[in-house]
Amino acid sequence: MKIRQATRQDLPEIVNLLKRSLGESRTPKSEEAWNWKHVQNPFGESLVHLAFEGETLVGVRAFMQWKWKEYRVLRAVDTATHPEFWGRGIFRKLTEGLIEKATEEGFDFIFNTPNEKSMPGYLKMGWKKCYKIPVRVRFFPLFCRQPGQSEQGFEINNLHYDWAEKATYFKWRYVDNPFVKYHGFGFGVKNFCIFRVKKGLWFNELRICDLQVTESVERKEFNNRLRQAASVFKCRLVTVGRYGDRRVAKLLNQSFFGPALPLGLPLTARTLNTDPEVVFARKTGNLPLGTFELF
Repeated sequence: MKIRQATRQDLPEIVNLLKRSLGESRTPKSEEAWNWKHVQNPFGESLVHLAFEGETLVGVRAFMQWKWKEYRVLRAVDTATHPEFWGRGIFRKLTEGLIEKATEEGFDFIFNTPNEKSMPGYLKMGWKKCYKIPVRVRFFPLFCRQPGQSEQGFEINNLHYDWAEKATYFKWRYVDNPFVKYHGFGFGVKNFCIFRVKKGLWFNELRICDLQVTESVERKEFNNRLRQAASVFKCRLVTVGRYGDRRVAKLLNQSFFGPALPLGLPLTARTLNTDPEVVFARKTGNLPLGTFELF
């Protein structure tokens, strides 16, 4: 078996393998989607290794570049193995090869949120459990849409975020995202909220993915816009991540959100050149839900 770094010429074969191994599932498998995620990423192109048996592509593994405060980090994301080659350790070989490369290139650590099925494999390769992502919750009563309200009032293309330090990231992550439709609203001049709607059988969840508060804000204005959004999208439940930023935390406290509880996905991380335990400290820093979404 031969393992090498991927090139852009490999993309058609990579997409075909993803489709054959994973099916279409809930996310599209296309060259456009792969390029958005692994090439156009403002943090840099992903580290991708391929495994070949003769001329046949039998495995792919990708680590996505990310930024966490001042740290250069990676997210363990896409992986696929040819169905006829399952059980031959291809996933482990590709992952360990990328770990070695990432360490040599000076990346600090890797993080991801594996499911119960894949968790044991990661733990055997040096990943450690951190904790479940903390989530704050607020409930709205069920109510009918008020006259004059529509989804157009929450189009993310109308959101003004060009002043933000991470404006390039926000555009790539939420506006140009080919997998999920996001919405947003501003409150004040330099504050905004980006959210998505998770449809449920009985009611929908409004998930706040990123919340930026850079100037003083009246709680009433934020609450009015949030209530309107919940009404338009028929959401009874609102969720948001844990924010160490005092301005954001104060706004959430004043907006009837409950305390942060371990309700989210399990966060795991692997040391490369920096121990992530300090970075992911439970009570410091911001943990927006949009950072940990699978896409």
